[in-house]
Parts: sequence; C-alpha cells; structure tokens
Amino acid sequence: MGHQKVKTVITGGARFIGSRLAKHMIAAGRQLTPVDTLSPQINGDLPDLTLPVGATLIRASVNDHEPAHGALEQADVIVHLTAETGTGQSISRVPHYFLVSGPGTAHLLETLGGLPRRPRKIVLASSRSVYGEGAYVRVDGAGDLVQPAPRVMDTLQAGQ
Repeated sequence: MGHQKVKTVITGGARFIGSRLAKHMIAAGRQLTPVDTLSPQINGDLPDLTLPVGATLIRASVNDHEPAHGALEQADVIVHLTAETGTGQSISRVPHYFLVSGPGTAHLLETLGGLPRRPRKIVLASSRSVYGEGAYVRVDGAGDLVQPAPRVMDTLQAGQ
C-alpha cells in the first residue's frame, strides 16, 4: 500500500471492544470508519461518544448497508464485531438478536461479494457473550442485581 493509509471499517466499532480496537488502529496510522447503530439500549438516546481523532463514524446497522456502502467499497480491511448486547434481552427478543448476528453477517458478506472492489482482509470475531454475561436484575420477584463472574479460560476450554 506504500504511503497510503490502510482503510479499515470496524462494524460495531464505536463501543466496548470496537472502540478500543479503533484507538489502536488510528495509532497505527489506519484510516478508520467505525460503523455502529449506537443502540439506545446500551448508549442512551443521545450517546456521549468519543471517537479517536481521525475516525469517521457511520451510524448504521449491519442489516442496512446502504449508509456504509461507500466505506465498505473503499475498505482494505473489514473487522466485523457487530453483535447485539444484553444476554437477558436476547431471550425475550430472539428474532432481533438473531437478525443482527447470523443474517447481519450474511448481509455484510453478500454486500462485500457484490462490490467491484473487495477488501484484502475480513476479520470475523466471535460474539461478545464468550467474554461473560452482563449484570441483570432478577425477575423472579426478588429484584436482586446479579453480577455473574467473568468467564475463565478453564471453562472456555472445557466448552462451558
């Protein structure tokens, strides 16, 4: 690529893992476009967002590639981190969570396959649920806040 900056798109790139990766990518001299829905469930209606200087956010869903089409077409690298968060809600809103994870990834790959210029690399990451479950309030009447312990390597290696 010579002196040109590597153009990188991170889906799910404005929060948690994506935002941390974005900082490293900018520091490494990448041209960065995070694509994120900034879900109100996680970020509130008016998110307080601090992107690394030089990053250009596109607020869109992986299921709606039109807003991000230009960035996807110009990308050298795509890092796909999009996942809906909230383990408790994933049980009560199964179709929504399913559509973001499985078909969302399929839509992204289909979009990339139809572009005249394709990225050199695509990184597909696992669901954030492998890292542990978030805090939740019990619904059995107790109303207690439950904060599960982080998952540890032994349990992950055992397939638990």
